[in-house]
Amino acid sequence: TGTFRAALIGLGVVLFANRAVKTAVETTGTKTLNVGVTVGKAKASIFSGAVGLQDLTVKNPSGYRGAALLKLPQMDAKVDTKSLLSKEVLIKDMKLANMEVFVEQQGLQNNLYQVTKPLREPHQPTGKGLVIDNLEMTNITVHVNMPALPGKAQNTDLKLASIKLGNLGRNE
Repeated sequence: TGTFRAALIGLGVVLFANRAVKTAVETTGTKTLNVGVTVGKAKASIFSGAVGLQDLTVKNPSGYRGAALLKLPQMDAKVDTKSLLSKEVLIKDMKLANMEVFVEQQGLQNNLYQVTKPLREPHQPTGKGLVIDNLEMTNITVHVNMPALPGKAQNTDLKLASIKLGNLGRNE
């Protein structure tokens, strides 16, 4: 019975961690961006620091036609688990794959500008800091929908080269 009890406790920790990560991403994302953020599935290992998200969606602000601003089928990260108890969470590596961004222009503004506006405004820190040592984004498609111009297509798809960034959030 001791082995069975340990297995049940281990299963409970795994299920709780997965649900906690999913809820945290959805709640924090929605509050920060002022639009719905959903996660299809989250997988987290407290012991190894591996975190994975599947089917992350950032919805469009009201007034835009498309259902989403961003769709991300897969995100994998390696978190320094000791940092979870500190003031600053350290993500050692984060990989975003097959991201689709849907940019809709309306007049002089677009949905991407509107959703990211809160990130540009001054604000008081509300929680832990976040540092990402290495961020890699691969296979990015940007779908641009603009009002039709004479002789120009209304919709354009852009494929972006891989993007690699480092030391995000340090000294901020």
